[in-house]
Amino acid sequence: MKRHELRYKLGYKLLELRYKLRYKLLELRYKLQYKVLELRYKLLELRYKLRYKLLELRYKLRYKLLELRYKLRCKLLELGYKLLELRYKLRYKLLELRYKLRYKLLELRYKLRYTLLELQYKLQYKLRYKLLELRYKLRYKLLELRYKLRYKLLELRYKLRYKLLELRI
Repeated sequence: MKRHELRYKLGYKLLELRYKLRYKLLELRYKLQYKVLELRYKLLELRYKLRYKLLELRYKLRYKLLELRYKLRCKLLELGYKLLELRYKLRYKLLELRYKLRYKLLELRYKLRYTLLELQYKLQYKLRYKLLELRYKLRYKLLELRYKLRYKLLELRYKLRYKLLELRI
């Protein structure tokens, strides 16, 4: 073989090896890029799954918080209504006690007024009775004195007459 043929064959072989090597390098690069892309895809997939899980947890937590907030509001409203109910019951009881006390005071006032009037009338009638009694006693005494005086006068008159008759005789 001649030299240029050998050179040609060697050049061909080198070229073939270079292309094979380039092909292998490209293949390896594309496989590596594919693996990188696969890993990126898996990373993105994991990232989105993680985001989805985080969003899901966030919304579950937000839902739980809203649910707890509304339950708390319901409890607070229920307690507020119970407090209002107790306040109105207490107000009703106080009004009831106030009116009972007012009624008792009025009742006591009228009883006191009645007893005072009763005592006043009793005293008035006792005084009238005493005055009448004193008046009749006084009248009786006056009559008694008058009759005694009359009797004395008559007695004196008769004595005087008797004396005068005696003197005449």
